[in-house]
Amino acid sequence: MVQTRGSQKRITIEESEQTIHEFWGDGMVVLYYAPKDTYELWRLKDDYAGFVIDIDGRGYEFIRQLKKEEVTQFDPRERIER
Repeated sequence: MVQTRGSQKRITIEESEQTIHEFWGDGMVVLYYAPKDTYELWRLKDDYAGFVIDIDGRGYEFIRQLKKEEVTQFDPRERIER
């Protein structure tokens, strides 16, 4: 169920039907969506005004979809700037 906090829309990781693939540095998490076999990069941003996925009580905002080769080649010391 979507929760609303001001202008923020929030769902849990379970409701999103995604699973945590792995955590990367700088508060980043890679989520995997099995029905479409896709990976997405999300960033910890609990005060983001849009849509967030709640993981352990903290909100993550969508950054972008990842190619499979990016998931295996990413160096967590690198920063992904938006």
